[in-house]
Amino acid sequence: MTDSASASSPLAIDRIQSSRSGAGQLRLRLSGRWLDPQGQAAGEEELLVVQVQGRRHRFPANAGGDRDGDGDHEPGGWSASFTVPAWAEPRHVGQAALWLGNAVIAVPPLHGSYGAPATPVSQPSFEPAPAPAPEPETGESEAQAEGESWPVPPVPAGPAPPRSGPLADLLLKETVAALHAELEERTADAAHLRGALADAQSELQARMTTQRELEATLGELRGELRRLVEHAAEVGALRDQLAANRAGADLSVAEATALREELAAATVSREAAVSEVAALRGELGRLGAELATTREQAASESGDLGEATRLLADARALADELGAQREAG
Repeated sequence: MTDSASASSPLAIDRIQSSRSGAGQLRLRLSGRWLDPQGQAAGEEELLVVQVQGRRHRFPANAGGDRDGDGDHEPGGWSASFTVPAWAEPRHVGQAALWLGNAVIAVPPLHGSYGAPATPVSQPSFEPAPAPAPEPETGESEAQAEGESWPVPPVPAGPAPPRSGPLADLLLKETVAALHAELEERTADAAHLRGALADAQSELQARMTTQRELEATLGELRGELRRLVEHAAEVGALRDQLAANRAGADLSVAEATALREELAAATVSREAAVSEVAALRGELGRLGAELATTREQAASESGDLGEATRLLADARALADELGAQREAG
């Protein structure tokens, strides 16, 4: 959209002067002449509009300003002063305009140092950026409302005077278009945020699922660890039992060795007893032979009966001793 000064502009601005008003503020003094005496008689309130980075910022004229300045010394002269922040200083053609009633008068840019005269503009025009955001109704800039730290001069309290006519309709249409553009931008941002939220929720759900699976796996690992500990305890008990069995087996081997030794000794004793029995048997045979001879002699010699009886008693005693040793072997 484009705002242009009407062909029957009631005012022409010939001069703009700038001076420092305070910390980060400028005082702009506009001077010109009336082209339409009816406009001078109407006494409309002036409003300076400056476009910065595609946004419009409006500043009302200083109350009780320079209306009696240089321009008023000449017939049909006009002047007014405005206090604006330093960042709102108009330095480009078409950057600033003066709203006077329903008329839009272009303000020439500043050139050179403060207080230097401005170059007049032959065909005033005011070209705002397409679909700007709606500006605030006071002198406070929208950039500051969005969080930028630009200093803004204090503006007298009170609502802005209502306006009507083509300029108000143009401003309304521009405001509606800006609102539509902002609504579309915010709708797109909301859709983007919804998508990001859905992605975040999906990722969170996936992480929760992974967390649950991890916890289940950890539970299984804890169970396996408990079983391993129990098995280790069982293995330790089995090892102790095996050591006890080995000790018992070693004891049994020792006992078996002792028994083998005793058996060998008994075998040797048995063999010695058998040899002794054989010897005793031989001796018994010899004694029997002697006894027979003695009997024969006793029969022949009755005098030797007592000796034979003694020998017989000795032979029986020897036979009993051999029988006892055989049973013991």
